[in-house]
Amino acid sequence: MRKPPIKVELKDKELLELISEEEERWFNSLSAEELAKHGGKYIATKNRQIIASSESLGGLYRQLEVKGIQKVCISYIDDPRLVVIY
Repeated sequence: MRKPPIKVELKDKELLELISEEEERWFNSLSAEELAKHGGKYIATKNRQIIASSESLGGLYRQLEVKGIQKVCISYIDDPRLVVIY
């Protein structure tokens, strides 16, 4: 039997800003050309900027660690040469 989902209230202001409507609008406004630069990679975004990208999560985490950045929004950008069916 499945457990019911747990509701979590996010109170950290910095984390809330990472998932704000403004951040989402910015991300959705990125051009196909900009996204294609990062195709097949994980990207880290913060303050409406792509601050790191890597083909692996481990590589992305290492870049963020070197930069001293702990809180980001991580997304995966599909390789534009592939057809992805959801």
